[in-house]
Amino acid sequence: MSKQLIMESYVDECLDEVEIRDLFITEGIMSSRLQNIIEPLQKSIDYMLDDVSSLNSKIERNEDRLHYLKKRLLQLKDVEYPSSYYKGKILDVERDIKRTSNSLFNSNSSLRDLKANIQWKKIAIQKTRENPGLLGNIPILYTIIGATAIIAAIGYASYKLYKRFMSKAAKACQDKKGKTKTICMNQYQLKGLEASKKPFTDGIKNCSKAKDTQICKAKFNKKINAINKRITKKQNKIKKLMSK
Repeated sequence: MSKQLIMESYVDECLDEVEIRDLFITEGIMSSRLQNIIEPLQKSIDYMLDDVSSLNSKIERNEDRLHYLKKRLLQLKDVEYPSSYYKGKILDVERDIKRTSNSLFNSNSSLRDLKANIQWKKIAIQKTRENPGLLGNIPILYTIIGATAIIAAIGYASYKLYKRFMSKAAKACQDKKGKTKTICMNQYQLKGLEASKKPFTDGIKNCSKAKDTQICKAKFNKKINAINKRITKKQNKIKKLMSK
């Protein structure tokens, strides 16, 4: 290749890299801004912990009352010749025991559900910190944070995934020269684009959990269509290079 062609190829690759970065990180999200996703999850957990505290207090009160009522029932039934008054009292206490037992059962069920929900959100926070690209696979997030924030985080993670393919390309193509090297690099870019699209195609499946399913799907489809256009452009570029 001539120096001019080499320079044109270099400029083209630089522009390509900028366009691909912008394709994934259109929201401008960086790792420090993932906190914008973690914060509402943490606040939700804090509110739930307050509810757990209230439920624990209610359960404790009901357990004390149930213990008292059962003791009272034994006292009433211990009367040797109970009058109609005592019989009425026994029925009242038995009904109260039933109501208190039901309330205790419901409170314990609510407490289990709350604790399970808190655990899910803690896992979501952990996954967000470890790998933002997995956010699209956590349905509960769609009910808490908007699709825009999820797509932004997935975009950031997808770009990092794409960059890993570029690191592989640098090693795989380093001994090649000229057009062969350019084709090699572009083929890895294509693989990177195809791999980086998957978190979006996985994520759109959970839009049914979002507050507005149609808006969520539209946002995901916009991103997926943009990546598909880029993939087609890259495929055409490789074909053109190979035909020269």
